[in-house]
Amino acid sequence: MLDRARAACTGALCGPAEIDVALQSPSTPPPLYAIFLSAHKLSAEYQNRQRHPLKEFAQIMTFGSMGDNWVPEGDLTAIQFGGRPAYRLIVHNKRTTTAKGFLYVADSNGQVFMLLGTAMREPEELQSSIEKLSFTETKP
Repeated sequence: MLDRARAACTGALCGPAEIDVALQSPSTPPPLYAIFLSAHKLSAEYQNRQRHPLKEFAQIMTFGSMGDNWVPEGDLTAIQFGGRPAYRLIVHNKRTTTAKGFLYVADSNGQVFMLLGTAMREPEELQSSIEKLSFTETKP
């Protein structure tokens, strides 16, 4: 059924992500912090924010990737991330009340990306660190 759905998919986020990276803190399982980054290369059509607003990508990428263990805390919020327009969704874990996640969607270098940071404890430190990140442009 998954193969059929992928074959019928015609949107910008079809197929595997061009970037798909996971990092975790070197602590005993489960790790205290983890960061997941995925990015999809966008065709020129999907880079047009008049026709395809970033918020549409954010809704699909955040709510579509949460799984059953995470619950949103509030709404998708427009923010500045690294000096660029972005969207953030804060979530918490159903089973571990101290665990929080921070999902960010933005675009850079012709790609739309989602960065998810999860913290089993002390989520404010992780959120602050992530939101201090900056972007660099790559040269073609």
